[in-house]
Amino acid sequence: MGIIRAAKLGFDYFRYEEEGAEPEATRAIDDVNLDIHAGQFIAVLGHNGSGKSTLAKHINGLLVPTEGTLWVDNMDTSEEEDIWKIRQKAGMVFQNPQPDHRKRRGGGCRIRSGEHRNPDGGNLEAGGRKPSGDGNGSLPPPLAQ
Repeated sequence: MGIIRAAKLGFDYFRYEEEGAEPEATRAIDDVNLDIHAGQFIAVLGHNGSGKSTLAKHINGLLVPTEGTLWVDNMDTSEEEDIWKIRQKAGMVFQNPQPDHRKRRGGGCRIRSGEHRNPDGGNLEAGGRKPSGDGNGSLPPPLAQ
């Protein structure tokens, strides 16, 4: 059994045009199954908008699946009480980090197994979770080598 596993993982982004109107759903991840073992090196490749970053955000709990389940070290990423333990196992390193995350363009991400700092920084809300960090929108300190 792998350190990162997904079963029938699905995720929809919702766009709300008008109050009271039905939201428009865009499917970003559809029926993904993974079994990644400790020590494996995995590359996720695809065109812009194909769901690579969305998948990465699920691995460290920044997003919660619309369907299916994702586990990191046998912990379900949708379980709020395990989120910090999960983030100690799977962190996110932005490809082109800049001091002000609101100005960052493009990007992508890499998954790193091992210890890390809180990846979602200040006032970002992800997957319906409460904002974390110091509250001023600053990025967390860099990862130790």
